[in-house]
Amino acid sequence: MKQPRGLRNNNPLNIRKSRHTTWLGQSEKQEDRAFVQFRSMAYGYRAAFKLLQNYRVLHDCMTLRQYIHRWAPPIENNTDAYVKSVARTAGVNPDTLLPSPRKGKAVWVKIVAGMHLVENGMMPVVSRIEEGWELAFGVI
Repeated sequence: MKQPRGLRNNNPLNIRKSRHTTWLGQSEKQEDRAFVQFRSMAYGYRAAFKLLQNYRVLHDCMTLRQYIHRWAPPIENNTDAYVKSVARTAGVNPDTLLPSPRKGKAVWVKIVAGMHLVENGMMPVVSRIEEGWELAFGVI
């Protein structure tokens, strides 16, 4: 059975390519036309945490529902189902105010695990998500 695209690319949340962004940990070879490829899963998670933090700072996302509507807009996704799935996996109310990704490691690791599940159809290795958070915001 073929691995999901996000896992093959070490890009578990399926971050799209942008000609304006080069990510830390991005693979030198970019063979996927649409999605960024990373050297490791930790760097893929790091990029996701950085994007989610940008959603907070630049777009005033404060609730899970706001974050997911920006991440997976209804024009391309069943956004309501995405929100429900992540809320259930992470154990958060979709409309409760969340801490910023930078300050809420415990809850954001669960949220990203839920996003990984939606994007790839399987649960992630949580320690890799934690590595990605550390790469994004921690002191290593």
